[in-house]
Amino acid sequence: MGIITSNYSGELDGKTSVVVGEDTYRWGEDRLLYDMVDFNVPTEGPSFTVNLKLSGSSWAVSVIRANINANFNITDATTGTSDAGRAYIDVLLAGGTGTSTITLKNAQVESLLAGNGVQKVTVGYWVNHMDLGGGNDHVVMTGGGEAENVILGTGNDTLTTDTGLMGTINGGGGADVVNLGKGGAEYVNLGRDADEIILSALADKELVVSLNGGERVLGSGKDSDTVNFTAFSARLTIDLNGASSVKTGSGEFHIRNFENAIGGRGKDTLVSNGEANILKGNGGADLFVFKTVKAATGDTILDFSQSQKDKIDLGGIDASTKSGGDQDFKFIGTAGFHNKAGELRYDKKGGDTFIHGDVNGDGKADFSIAIDANINLKASDFIL
Repeated sequence: MGIITSNYSGELDGKTSVVVGEDTYRWGEDRLLYDMVDFNVPTEGPSFTVNLKLSGSSWAVSVIRANINANFNITDATTGTSDAGRAYIDVLLAGGTGTSTITLKNAQVESLLAGNGVQKVTVGYWVNHMDLGGGNDHVVMTGGGEAENVILGTGNDTLTTDTGLMGTINGGGGADVVNLGKGGAEYVNLGRDADEIILSALADKELVVSLNGGERVLGSGKDSDTVNFTAFSARLTIDLNGASSVKTGSGEFHIRNFENAIGGRGKDTLVSNGEANILKGNGGADLFVFKTVKAATGDTILDFSQSQKDKIDLGGIDASTKSGGDQDFKFIGTAGFHNKAGELRYDKKGGDTFIHGDVNGDGKADFSIAIDANINLKASDFIL
């Protein structure tokens, strides 16, 4: 166990022995280091920073560990870029509670495990398994950097990918943001709390990505998840019910357990589900669809635009529960309800506009949709 009592700087290059405290780690003739390279800062004292440089090529280490009281910084200057020449680390443990910056350019890591500190991780090649613990972590996959399995942990984390294909991404707890690059992923589960995934046009236009927002909202905004298609210009249909995939022409996305949707720059259709949805169409003449009374209850439209010819589709709702068949709503503007089933009205309050529908004729709203703007609505703004 290499005990350090001050800040430390060292280098792993595949040939030079490494001294940590009173311990010396020596490379074998095969350029393998079987011992655990251990940076142990006594927990009863102050924390120290370990700066470790990786260099050279064609070497492998079993375990590199920094304990809970160490801030761990790694820079990767290794030169091997082929399977035979690459530097390999079987297990990399960064257990500190402070801030660690781990930059992996060419080295390959089998398992990267972190503690409850803040991890700033950059990956340029490959990490098989990454578990980032409880800190507010920041992960960037540069270029073709890839990972088979990423667990972001319980903090408020960000993950940004690039051209590399990711395997499984698990958000865990915390309010996470995943920026999915054009390499895509096989499966993304955002987990608990209010998360967002920001999508890119995929290089592989046939790739299907499964997206799961995680647990649904239960009376609060703590698990209100957002899927963001801002980068797309094609005409999209984003159905939050998960009934069908979102086909973009640059990848296909199967979405489920999302509460909020942001459309692209084209003429999009956004379909609400039975949760408290927040919908944003972005550019283009967008259609906001509410198929049931439940789906139209407690939702918010952020950017309804009459100039862009946006419309609100209530045609799937039977406007009158007192009449047979499927009835249309009657738009009555800002007038009050007249105790007649099928009336649709609106009012304004606090700079917002609220749409109310009465389907049973009791003179009370059975659903309400908010628009985050002060708008003079017309019948032509609706499909009734």
